[in-house]
Amino acid sequence: AGAKFTWRLRERARPLELERDARPQGKGGALALKFRGVESRAEAEALRFGELRIAAGERLKLAAHSWYADELEGMNVLSPEGENLGRVAETDFSTANALLEVELADGRRVSVPLAGDFVAEINRETKTVRLTPRWKELTELLKINFMRCDFVTIFPQFYEGPLSQSLIAKARAA
Repeated sequence: AGAKFTWRLRERARPLELERDARPQGKGGALALKFRGVESRAEAEALRFGELRIAAGERLKLAAHSWYADELEGMNVLSPEGENLGRVAETDFSTANALLEVELADGRRVSVPLAGDFVAEINRETKTVRLTPRWKELTELLKINFMRCDFVTIFPQFYEGPLSQSLIAKARAA
């Protein structure tokens, strides 16, 4: 009891303090938590789907190769050669493989699996994440533009006028 947390859901955040230790609920391993100031079921349900993060001063020391989500957020992301590619904007531990949401220097975002195939090293001291050469496979996915091709293929009549004056029209005539 008394442990301090931050609850987050998208842009909303709220500090919470544990009033009573967690109690197991049912067979699924769920825990019931009681926070100070959360008095009704409706107030508790409003916290659903959010993320609880324990305050830094109350955390257990983690073993090597283990990190808290907010330790990773803000770290600089480096290429295998050491070039600064961007920063870790968010972490997502809700998937089978945890993901680092990396905001690249050009503003694009790419999700990088937090796995040895893509992440070579995470350094707490230098606050950096060094990627493996395989990270480039992920950036190739950003270059694909499906919608424009599908739209032209499925609904070519919408483009009759513009296409009749285009390179496509000239190619059809040849």
